Amino acid sequence: MFRVMASDVGNVFYSVFRMPWLWSEEAISNGFCVSILEAIVDTWVSQYLGVWLTVAIETIYISVQALIYCLLLYSMIGFEWKLGKFLLFYYLFLMCFIYFTFFGMMVVAMTPNHHIASVFVLFFISLWNLFAGFLIPRPLIPIWWRWYYWASHVAWTIYGLVASQVGDKDVEIEIPGFGNAALRMVLKQRFGYNYDFIPAVVAAHVVWVLIFFFVFACGIKFFNFQRR
Repeated sequence: MFRVMASDVGNVFYSVFRMPWLWSEEAISNGFCVSILEAIVDTWVSQYLGVWLTVAIETIYISVQALIYCLLLYSMIGFEWKLGKFLLFYYLFLMCFIYFTFFGMMVVAMTPNHHIASVFVLFFISLWNLFAGFLIPRPLIPIWWRWYYWASHVAWTIYGLVASQVGDKDVEIEIPGFGNAALRMVLKQRFGYNYDFIPAVVAAHVVWVLIFFFVFACGIKFFNFQRR
């Protein structure tokens, strides 16, 4: 098993099919748990400590959490130990944890209680996972639904994780039933991942975090549900 994981083919399919489940379980738990916790504490934390301090505390905690998680996961998968690749790996995981956490905070700020917030969280997470690209690769998604792939922040994270780790490799791999093909071309044609698109992926994560943060801040300011 470890020999397969260490090979280029093993890394590709592990990255595409298994790694998204690993980070999604952790990130989704952040968003789901914070939606309940935030419902309890945001009425006084955001009032007396302020929105900025609340976000700062969450960000510091998530940064440490993501670092520990990435060190363990990166070494266990067997990815190439290069500073640039690891920093991209850490950045994408960090931003993923942050936007899921901010999403949970945002939903609570926009809903009357944590019961309704939990329903919204589960609904959107299921929808995002469906169009994230690891259940159905982007080239196989019907053209009239493909726009939602780009509207899913989860898809951007998976894109960055796969493309940054193995998207720059030109080694030949053998695909049963298709013969030999360059790894870069397999990722581009079969899964729609392009290594040159990584800068846009990095910028998109900042945009998603800012969207969730500002909606959360507006919800805290303008939606004051006194019965929480």
